[in-house]
Amino acid sequence: MMLSSRQGGLAAAGLAVAALAGLLLSLPWSGAWLRMTGSVWQDQVEVPLFLFWYAAPFLLGLLLGRRDPWLGLLVAYVGALGLLRASYEGVAAVQYVLAAGILVWFVRDLAEARPGAADLLVTVLVVGAVIQALYALPQAFGYDPAWWGLERRTDMRPIGSIRGSNLLAIYLAVIVPLAPRWVLPILLGGLALTLSALGMLSATAGLLVRERHRWRPRVLLLSAAGGLAAAWALHPGAPASLLLRLRVWRTGLGDAWAAPIFGHGLGGWAERVSVLHGTQVPADGFPIHAHNELVQFAHEGGLLALLIVAIGVLGHRALWRHPRYGGAVVASAVACLGHAPLHLASTALVILVIYGLATASPGGFLLPGTATGPAHSRVSATERTV
Repeated sequence: MMLSSRQGGLAAAGLAVAALAGLLLSLPWSGAWLRMTGSVWQDQVEVPLFLFWYAAPFLLGLLLGRRDPWLGLLVAYVGALGLLRASYEGVAAVQYVLAAGILVWFVRDLAEARPGAADLLVTVLVVGAVIQALYALPQAFGYDPAWWGLERRTDMRPIGSIRGSNLLAIYLAVIVPLAPRWVLPILLGGLALTLSALGMLSATAGLLVRERHRWRPRVLLLSAAGGLAAAWALHPGAPASLLLRLRVWRTGLGDAWAAPIFGHGLGGWAERVSVLHGTQVPADGFPIHAHNELVQFAHEGGLLALLIVAIGVLGHRALWRHPRYGGAVVASAVACLGHAPLHLASTALVILVIYGLATASPGGFLLPGTATGPAHSRVSATERTV
């Protein structure tokens, strides 16, 4: 029996309400709560709780698949992967992916339903980045008025209100391609204070994509060379940092062959690769995260995860040349290859909002051979303004 669009909408709403009700009812019985209270019912409750948390993204993936087949596939695979490789770390990761999928859904629908919503969200991102860049300026000289008043501290680093300098650099870098030209000196100045080579490379890549139709090829090449030189000057230890990352990635990928199809499950990197901590990598530099989202997803999700990523890159090929968000998408991709921005809320939030805006129609996921006529290439006058 075929459902009408109205009935389908009611069915989707019913599933969403049921999932939310189950979530609210299950919170008091979560594993963390039971550990604190020392309940004797812990073993009996954890199994259905695990099943709920992994079933929720699977159902959400089915709903998201109506709008974005790739995002729906990704979220559903995370749920299925959790059922195959359940762990405490995996529960946290599933909750994170579940919230991320809902956020993307909300941002996309808001941008499509309300004219001007996209402009407002971009403005909020840019204003927030300006505040963070200005906040980092006194921190570079040892002062943090918000926390320490006029006391100067020798251990102060330019971190804004974010967790670390590298995260602040990524936060600024993915927003730089969205900012008006008169704001760029502020954001690039804040980025320079972080001394992050990855941040400078991400911002440079994003700006090159954004300005590719305005600048001549010679200017683009000079800008790219300037970005590389600035990254080298800001972080003289970049080669050593890169070599460490390469060793870490080799360790993780070598361990991935022990479970090549489905990987080691969400949270598997932190649980398994740390065992190799003292044998294959330096003890003073091994990260909890892989500092490469693709490597970590391959380790935790196996070859099927890489296949999903390949489908996403192909299906979202229009995003790389999006007239407004293409630069931010590219900057985000570069950052994901050198750090863990999707595993940390301060940077993941910005990237998810950008993805939601970039995939709002017209545009979005395009299967191979899909026509890209006026319905997909039409851009409003507001979107042409950078």
